Amino acid sequence: MVSQLLEIMDQFGRDGLTPLLKEWHRYDIYYGRAVTLQMGTRQIEGIHRGINDAGALLLEEGGAIRVYHGGEVSLRSTKAVGRAVNGMKQD
Repeated sequence: MVSQLLEIMDQFGRDGLTPLLKEWHRYDIYYGRAVTLQMGTRQIEGIHRGINDAGALLLEEGGAIRVYHGGEVSLRSTKAVGRAVNGMKQD
């Protein structure tokens, strides 16, 4: 297992992320799910559409796919988070 990890790390060092994207997408448990991207005080809701060859998040918003290079992704909607913070029962 360690030897496989070292081999993948060598490949990444040589070739970047592009050759690994197909396998990455195969194991991406967020793909196609509604997510909230937290960027400081800004919250963006959309559908997770994977990552690009630079490792940036692809988020579908209103039918358009946008690219984000930072932030924290949550599967909880901002509405559910707001209810939890305010002590209200979640759906």
